[in-house]
Amino acid sequence: MQTERHSRTSWTVGNGRSSRRRIRRTPLFCFLPLLLFLLLLVEIAASAVNTISRQAGHPLLGNQLLLQMLEQPPLCVGNLLNGRAYDGVGEGDVISRLSLLKSCDDGKICRLMRYTAHPIATCLDALFHQQVATANISSSSPLMPDELLFFFMGDSRIRQQFFNFVKIIPNYDWVTVPSPIPAKYRGDIEMISRLLRLRVSFKWRPLVNDELINTLRHIRETAASDPRRRPQFILLSMAVWHMLREHGADIALYQRRMTHLGPILASMSSSGSCGRIIWLRQYTSVDFYGDNGESNTLVVSDKLRHYNRIALQRLVIQTESDSSTRRGVYLWDSSDPLADEYVRACAILKRYEHSSNNTKEYVTAYANCNDYVHTGYSALSQATQLLFNDLCNAHSIS
Repeated sequence: MQTERHSRTSWTVGNGRSSRRRIRRTPLFCFLPLLLFLLLLVEIAASAVNTISRQAGHPLLGNQLLLQMLEQPPLCVGNLLNGRAYDGVGEGDVISRLSLLKSCDDGKICRLMRYTAHPIATCLDALFHQQVATANISSSSPLMPDELLFFFMGDSRIRQQFFNFVKIIPNYDWVTVPSPIPAKYRGDIEMISRLLRLRVSFKWRPLVNDELINTLRHIRETAASDPRRRPQFILLSMAVWHMLREHGADIALYQRRMTHLGPILASMSSSGSCGRIIWLRQYTSVDFYGDNGESNTLVVSDKLRHYNRIALQRLVIQTESDSSTRRGVYLWDSSDPLADEYVRACAILKRYEHSSNNTKEYVTAYANCNDYVHTGYSALSQATQLLFNDLCNAHSIS
């Protein structure tokens, strides 16, 4: 056997024959470049986070923020629908400028959760038991709550949000009215699940008019007399039909009607019997190309911004001390960046669509870009996740 100097010799036996394998030691200094490289990556990441945190007005230093990211931040809770209270959207544990960087009350960052069948069912159970406890009624009372109730009201844009909300709720025993739901149905829709103790209702109310007012009053009166009919929230928004010629295309009329609507919603909210009243800010439209037909000149982003401004002025009080003081209404505008990015993606799509014949799969993925009024599923699905995070995170243990 040779004397070992700079190498170690080992012996193995196979098929009656001895063989010698030489194992070389790797000097430690060979790992030094790799170690320096890893340290450099950490420093770059900390520097990047520090830069982003300064831009976002985050109170933490970059290194501290990076450490908190690596330590699995807690779930975001509270009002995640108001863009002034929450900055960004995202999925699960992805942490970036777009997904997080919202400072919690204790100075730490938080994260969003991706809601699927099981966590949604768990959330609905928790909300139901909370409603029962809040009702403070004997379990033998005929007024004991027996289901959760959610209301969506508006035109086809809110109907689209309703469908996105319902479609990720687990289908154990769904019953819909009507069944099946006709395409582009302009009428009331309900989804009921006895196993989930759930009723989600869409009210076709495309205009701010007497029919909408009467519906709201009916909900308020029913909830006041019967705690079982108290909704978790009422989500509503309508503006597009007010822009159409057949309905006057009169922004002054819309302003007068919103002035009338504001106190009614405030009264419903302050009564405590109708849950949260949520007004969805109208998303921007896809109006960058002119082959959508004549209607595209009637519903465009500039007009929508004017209508949004009226809704903000009539439903939300702006004060110097608190720029987001609400008069009975929660403004949902934190998902606006999703709709804006969708419009930009459609612009890229159209450029590729016209410049190449080899983009069939790419075009199919964004087929909704041909619908200039309704925001595509790629954006609305994430907005729906944000709504579930706002609704459920306080009841989640993950």
